[in-house]
Amino acid sequence: MLRALGSSMTREEEMEETGWAAYRLMADVEDVKNDPLTKEVVDEHAGNCWADVNKSVMTYMIRGSGKLNVVLSHPDEIDTSTWTREQYLTELQGFYADVDPRALRLINLSKGPITNWPVHQVAKLPAWTSWSGRSVLIGDAAHAMAFYLSMGVSLAIEDATALGTALELHALGPGTMPLAAAMSLFEKVRKPRAEKIRDASLHAGAMLHLPPGRERDLQDQSAKADHAVTESRQGDPLLDWISYGITDKTIRGDCYGYDVVVEMRRQAHEDGILVSKIKQEIFKDSASSK
Repeated sequence: MLRALGSSMTREEEMEETGWAAYRLMADVEDVKNDPLTKEVVDEHAGNCWADVNKSVMTYMIRGSGKLNVVLSHPDEIDTSTWTREQYLTELQGFYADVDPRALRLINLSKGPITNWPVHQVAKLPAWTSWSGRSVLIGDAAHAMAFYLSMGVSLAIEDATALGTALELHALGPGTMPLAAAMSLFEKVRKPRAEKIRDASLHAGAMLHLPPGRERDLQDQSAKADHAVTESRQGDPLLDWISYGITDKTIRGDCYGYDVVVEMRRQAHEDGILVSKIKQEIFKDSASSK
């Protein structure tokens, strides 16, 4: 596909290691509920996260709230390809023993396979669309990234919405907007946004695993206040702030409050594309909400 887009990158160059990996295991929610130590983990049907230096444990319910998914981040330094479940348990019980007693209990309550997934990301590609506009990369094919902002699904939805908007412009008529121009508009809006979130996700991972010290103290204060404290508000919220991602309302707004239709409309106007009333009808709902 990349060759169709004019890229000379090799398969090895397309993917980048992030330095992180994640173990994944599951526990029955009923078992978690029946254990006094872990009962509160599932009582509120909320996600949980425990973090320490170079390690973190995230939990959330899946499969109709019947299973608790447990994701355990760690540096990507171990080859576990031949490990048995017993070997996994020994490693996890040792490495995460000092995170939180509840996290350790969840490991011991787990059933079924334990897996380890190196966290890779797609390199910043030279293009997402072919010169003809007939081929386009979206979703993880274009911007697979680390999971520390939980933005994978959101970005895929943004891509789909932007692609639909671009194709709707093209469908107004052959003289309105050629397919290649429509796809160029799509890429012009989506590529910078996805690449910024890609970088922000790695930054969030680094912030989540900070060692004890002044920065960690500021991050804890920010989490309690739901926004970055004044001393840590330096630079771009997504790329520079010490606050950890989704614990900061400003960063959440930048992630989940982004309106891709408005951005498509803005870019189209900037490019001089929306010149007639009929074309503006595509964006009337978004425009009227602003």
